[in-house]
Amino acid sequence: MVSPETNLSNKEFMSISKNLDDTINNLDQMKKNTTKVTYDPKDGYILVNQGEGKRIKKVNPLDLRLKCICAACVDEMTGQSFIKTKNINENVHPTKIEEKGNYAVAIIWSDGHRSSIYPYKRLLGNDIPQMD
Repeated sequence: MVSPETNLSNKEFMSISKNLDDTINNLDQMKKNTTKVTYDPKDGYILVNQGEGKRIKKVNPLDLRLKCICAACVDEMTGQSFIKTKNINENVHPTKIEEKGNYAVAIIWSDGHRSSIYPYKRLLGNDIPQMD
């Protein structure tokens, strides 16, 4: 009789089981390191969090709205912005923030603008000003 430890099927099962366990642990770790973007209407700021609730950045919604680089806001060939600061209400704010995969958020703004996508890398970078 063959012992379970030497049985080929059992070895395969144990290998698959270990790989699955490792994958689940990696997913749990990824969740802890995920960037989250929220809007706090009481405070009036957009919060960019990374990991387990660790705040990285506090952003003025107007600053972020003015930094939109979608095709409706920026000429794709020249990079020139179409946004006129005077045409954006200083109280503009997100009405909806939606995750786009693991790389960005899409924001629908109170002024009706719907095509803003902000990659996490850009939100965390120096291009988007941080409030003190």
